[in-house]
Amino acid sequence: MAVNEMDGCDGLSSNGNQNNLHECGNENTMTDTQDMDNIEMISEPMTRNNSNNSANSTEQQPPTDESVQRSLSINYEDQGFYEQTFDQISFQGKGGFGSVYKVRDKTTDEIYAIKLIPFKDFDEEDTIKTLREMQNLVKVKSQYVVDWYQSWREAGLLFIQMEFCSQNLMDILKDKPQVFSRKSGDLMNLVEYFISCEILRQILESVQYLHELNPQIIHRDFKPDNILIADIIRNGRFIKLCDFGLATVHENSIHNKTKYKHTTDTRDYRYMAPENLQGKKYNHKTDFYSVALIGGELFDIVVHTIDDNRPECRKVMDRYSEWSIDKNILINDKIYKVILNKLEAYDS
Repeated sequence: MAVNEMDGCDGLSSNGNQNNLHECGNENTMTDTQDMDNIEMISEPMTRNNSNNSANSTEQQPPTDESVQRSLSINYEDQGFYEQTFDQISFQGKGGFGSVYKVRDKTTDEIYAIKLIPFKDFDEEDTIKTLREMQNLVKVKSQYVVDWYQSWREAGLLFIQMEFCSQNLMDILKDKPQVFSRKSGDLMNLVEYFISCEILRQILESVQYLHELNPQIIHRDFKPDNILIADIIRNGRFIKLCDFGLATVHENSIHNKTKYKHTTDTRDYRYMAPENLQGKKYNHKTDFYSVALIGGELFDIVVHTIDDNRPECRKVMDRYSEWSIDKNILINDKIYKVILNKLEAYDS
């Protein structure tokens, strides 16, 4: 599928051909600078509130906070580590504070995404946001989130090496009607509907993973650009979340039981919940508002109203059989093989 330049996402591919480095360019409110003072709150070990989740048992333990600090202390200022280690393949687009490139490791031939951030010119607020994204990526390491490998400083830039994903959900939303020969507003056939259900299910699982961490993580910047499609599918999972530059810790003891609230420091107003836009107190269910809008785009329906009584993602997943279709019905449908052959031809 054709891939376009991204806006605010990590590890995403594009058709870009550039190979040169680009210059990247109220008193009751608890600000995220205070929330993330020295990033200490995120440095605490995170656990799942739901210990019975089967996926959790197979996840790797996240790297320690010290690994991030060591990465930041590594400085290859005059050694050209980046150019010696990687072949830069293409410029992918801009993500929070920096530019993302597709690269190849010269030793292993492995493909990665590397974000370049002009770290030395940052003010205190930008520095905190950048460090927060790094530490969030490390702490939420799982099958639900784009993988973080290492970070280092070089030539006045901060380099963040991550898993490379060739597409994001925005690409899928643009190409899906064309692949299935469907005009906007027309009914989906069984195959497209089933695929849309699977995408939404995995998005819900990924968001619920963040919300079941202890303490919770509120992503605050969910949009199709920040939902990646993994190139390497493991355990049937292909959805990966990215861009944690605006994510924040939600401490129930602080934000639910006191006057303090999170700030409205978010980027894309199209997917923001009303309470967030209005500067009111909000919790992790502000993410569900964004997911509901994305779900509407997946199924090509207009979501007019999302009330304040939003469910947990898990509640929606528990009723999956009610809003999805049985795969066996899909396989036996007469158009299944026709569309499958068409998809394979489209990919090739």
